[in-house]
Amino acid sequence: MTTDMRLERMETRIDTVAEKVDKLTDAIEQGFVWMKKKFEQIDMRFALVEVELKDIKIGIFELNTKVHELTVRVGSLEVKVEDIHETIYGFGKAIDRDAVTVIDHERRIGVLEHVNV
Repeated sequence: MTTDMRLERMETRIDTVAEKVDKLTDAIEQGFVWMKKKFEQIDMRFALVEVELKDIKIGIFELNTKVHELTVRVGSLEVKVEDIHETIYGFGKAIDRDAVTVIDHERRIGVLEHVNV
């Protein structure tokens, strides 16, 4: 085999390897383009999630504010209900005393009417 033939075979092999390297390079570049697209899609999804999380955070803050307001109102109502309970309890005691007095007067009147007869 002559030197020229060897050189030609080597050049053929080099050309074959170069073609394979070019194909691999193209495949890698396409892979990077695909990955870039996927990362952009992921970035968009994260942006949407971030917006939704901000909305949820605002909603939770508003909910906490309303719960606090309701807690204050319920506390106020509890105080008012307790005041009403004390007032009604006082009325009940007064009514009971008046009822006892009326019953006592009825008994006395009955005794006096019996004595006058």
